[in-house]
Amino acid sequence: MRPQLLILLLLFIGASGCKTTRKAQATPPPPELITDETFTKPLLDKGIFAATNNAVPVDTAYITGDSLHIFTKKIQGCETENFRILWTGEAEKKEPGKTTLKLLQTVDASCPERHRFHLIYNIAPIIRKQHNGGAFTTIKLGGWRNELSLH
Repeated sequence: MRPQLLILLLLFIGASGCKTTRKAQATPPPPELITDETFTKPLLDKGIFAATNNAVPVDTAYITGDSLHIFTKKIQGCETENFRILWTGEAEKKEPGKTTLKLLQTVDASCPERHRFHLIYNIAPIIRKQHNGGAFTTIKLGGWRNELSLH
């Protein structure tokens, strides 16, 4: 009786594994994510910064070392080259001080597709300014609800 019970148990486990495999294959893949690994520095331009009013919808943002990582929501766009991070080079005088960055996207009309983007920026110039002048400790990113802390 025990060998029959063991065989039934093995058949049940094998059948469960097959169902799981079929179920995983039927699940659609996650939305396409386009990653930018050029590690560009912020564009220091007060005029463009002031003229930029539309915030790119941000899903997640965080800082690691001297890298600012931004994940956008699914938006119209095909190329990571259409994004720039803008900075005025200034910080608030009050303590704890903060500076503001804006994410600029120039929309390519020839691209009707919608994608999520993972954009990585080199914020070393901002970090250097903080350490030299002690001007600020946080960054406010337009389109993102939380302030980002520099460590």
